[in-house]
This record gives sequence, structure tokens and C-alpha cells, in this order.
Amino acid sequence: MLSFSQEMEQRAHLLKKLAFVIFCSESDQYQYCLPEIQERLAECIRLPQAPVLHEQVFLALRVLLLRMSPQHLTSLWPVIISETVHVMLQLESDLSTDDKSHDQRMLISETLLGTNGYVSYSQEKWLGLYLAAFKLLDLTLSLPGDRLPHFQMYRWAFEGGEVNCSSAMTTKSASGDGKTEKVTIFKPHIARIWKLLRKRCRKPEDITDLQRTSGRPLLTMYQIKSLDQLLPFLKCLSKPNRSELVAEDSKTKGGSQGVVLFERIVERDFLESLIAD
Repeated sequence: MLSFSQEMEQRAHLLKKLAFVIFCSESDQYQYCLPEIQERLAECIRLPQAPVLHEQVFLALRVLLLRMSPQHLTSLWPVIISETVHVMLQLESDLSTDDKSHDQRMLISETLLGTNGYVSYSQEKWLGLYLAAFKLLDLTLSLPGDRLPHFQMYRWAFEGGEVNCSSAMTTKSASGDGKTEKVTIFKPHIARIWKLLRKRCRKPEDITDLQRTSGRPLLTMYQIKSLDQLLPFLKCLSKPNRSELVAEDSKTKGGSQGVVLFERIVERDFLESLIAD
């Protein structure tokens, strides 16, 4: 009888095979199977404490975004957004629970992902999941808006700095005097994670400055051994007004070359187990 970890490894292997078959197909070749594919992904997502399996879910989602036309992906966006947010909330809670008790950590972990007990962000098995989630986000933020029109409604929740998330509100006191007060509305997930992770960095001034170009990926590594390797990516996406710059750039450059670059990254992710460290 297989142990839980062995079963998750087996499921992850089968899901990776499915993703590879779709990746090798023509555009929209398997769109008629999309409801069943989505159901299989949902089954994998419902299994707790399975970062190896969930990592392959994000790989499969990237493949679907590259191989399916936008009109066929409408029902998939709630899954993409919710799972990306869940992983980022998990990472954010892990980064911000150093001063919390063990019981508090367990409660946060169980609330977010249904895990049985607290899992430290530094454990190697979670790093692959975090990288997979950020690679999916990198894809959605880099491709032109006409390739992923539905995502444009959600991108504000992920990229941009604190400047984009505050507004001035005028309130009146009892005496009738107007008073302007700055009220924080929402800080994007990337900005929150960047702030927490930057505090752990010994030399934040040495973090590489990346420049995002439309259609070009920022994350090209196969794996990471530390969350510090994600700092340049987080720093880039945390810059104010990133969404405006990317959208403007996307209008002037074609998306076909960008798709090819992302396909190469996906190809190498499929071959990851064959590449020596």
C-alpha cells in the first residue's frame, strides 16, 4: 500500500504527463476535454499538504494558458486566481509568523490551505510550489492583454506598489472643517511579500534591478534553493504603476515571440528531472 507522500508523487507524475500531452498538441486541440481536465485539477487542489502535486497543477495551468484560446479559458480563471492567492497568502503568513507561537502557526496554516500542522516556508518541498505559482503569475503578467483578456480584471491585485493602493479621502469634523486623510485601500500580494522578504535580506541594496519587457519572462530558473532568489522578481513587480507600463508596452510589441519564450521555459520545466544540479 502506498504512503500518502508516494501517492502524491504518483499523482503529480500522472498530472505532469497529462500536461505534457496538452503541451505537445495543437492550439485548442483538447478544448472539448477542458471540463474534464478542470475537474481533475480541482481534485488535485482539494488534496491538502501536497505541494509536489500542487506544483504540477500550476504547470498544467501554464500549459492551458499557452494552448487554449481565451474564449475557452473563462471557467478556468476562478481556479487560477484563487489558487495563486492561496499560495501567496501561505507564503505571506509563513514570512510573518516568526514571532507567533506554534499553535498560532498551525491555525494559520490550517485556515489557509487545510494543512495538518504548520509548514515552514524554508522547507525545500514548498519552494517548488512557490516558484511554480510565481511562474504562472509571470506568464499572466507578461503576455499581451488580448491573449488573456479576463486576467486584466485581476492584475491590480498582484502587481504594483503601495503608492497605487492608497487614496486621499476628505472628512468633515464636528466643527465643519475639511480634513484630508490618506486611507490605505489594498496592497497587492506581491508588494506585501516583497516587504516581508526584503526585511530578511542582509543587503537589500544589492538586490538586482530587473526591467520587465513585454512578452519576456522574468523567471527562467528550474528550481530555487532559497526564497531570496525571488527577490529581484518581487522587486520588479512591486514598482509603482507597473500595470500601466506593461499594458502600454504590450500595444507596441507582438505577442508571438513572447509565447515562444514562455514555451521554452515550460519545455525545460518538463525536463527538470533530467537536468543535473
